[in-house]
Amino acid sequence: MQFAPHLIAVALLGSSIASAGECTGSVELQNYLHAQAPSILVGCGSLMTIVDKLMHRARKSGRRLEDDQPLNTSEAQANLNTALRDAAIRRRIEQMRRAVSDENMRLAYEAAILDEEGYYNARDLRIMQLLDRLK
Repeated sequence: MQFAPHLIAVALLGSSIASAGECTGSVELQNYLHAQAPSILVGCGSLMTIVDKLMHRARKSGRRLEDDQPLNTSEAQANLNTALRDAAIRRRIEQMRRAVSDENMRLAYEAAILDEEGYYNARDLRIMQLLDRLK
């Protein structure tokens, strides 16, 4: 996978920001990533959700109550627009954009923020955009 190093960085990014008990990873990478974005407050669980979705795009095995549906991009864009109208979410995203220079990491962080706030279609749109960039 071409983008595996980026995903590992995203996976460990949460451990540099979350409390030590929530995530673990390479201390050196944690310190590097913390220096890149020290003021971003994104929960480790949301970052791990993003990493899981990036790594496991295929249908998961096991019993499914519903069939997988393709992302409706117009619905997802509407969900994103709704999220961005919320001043608190917009402020978090703007703060993150000031602190993070890498566009791929910005998309991952934004997806994590949207996940935390419950805008799942918007999150999936950002994940799709990140996957497109990493191809």
